[in-house]
Amino acid sequence: MKLLYLAAYAMLAVSTSTWADDGSQFFLHNGDKVVFYGDSITEQRMYSNIIETFVATRYPELNVTFVNSGWGGDTVHGGGGGTIDTRLNRDVLPYRPTVVTIMLGMNDGGYHAETEENDKKFFSGYTYIVDTIRKTLPQARMVAFGPTPYDEVTRPPAFPVAAGAEYNQALRSYGKWIANYADSAGISNIDLNTPMVQ
Repeated sequence: MKLLYLAAYAMLAVSTSTWADDGSQFFLHNGDKVVFYGDSITEQRMYSNIIETFVATRYPELNVTFVNSGWGGDTVHGGGGGTIDTRLNRDVLPYRPTVVTIMLGMNDGGYHAETEENDKKFFSGYTYIVDTIRKTLPQARMVAFGPTPYDEVTRPPAFPVAAGAEYNQALRSYGKWIANYADSAGISNIDLNTPMVQ
């Protein structure tokens, strides 16, 4: 649970080092609609509920709407909820969000050691998501969450992982790429992997 608080705190603090009492420096603004987009980590509604509760209790006069659009097993190309175009056109764009958070990557490496092919698929899929959102919602602010860690330390892997593979290394690589891409694309970025591993 402490890790999820870290995720929520990081998202809320993304644009400011100090928060004014009236919320004027706060990342979220009055009238914002936030769509949390991602896989099962989003769908389970833990970090998104923490963020919503934080906003409701710290800024009760701030009118912000939250929509959870997580889908278990999702990747940057879609998944059980349909293709990426189906997902975006059904689960993000119709809500006309002013803020979109993206947390993907956990499923994209296939629970195997990092490969150049998987990297390229992830990078192209991720940029496609951002480009599609920007074409339809050019004013939307985006927050890119790097993938959370895959726990290879405190318990046996929950999924079959190839012998000798360190799956979290693939996720760290995705996170590094996301950070570089976000910087060049003018997107807020939050590294969840490094502080959680530490």
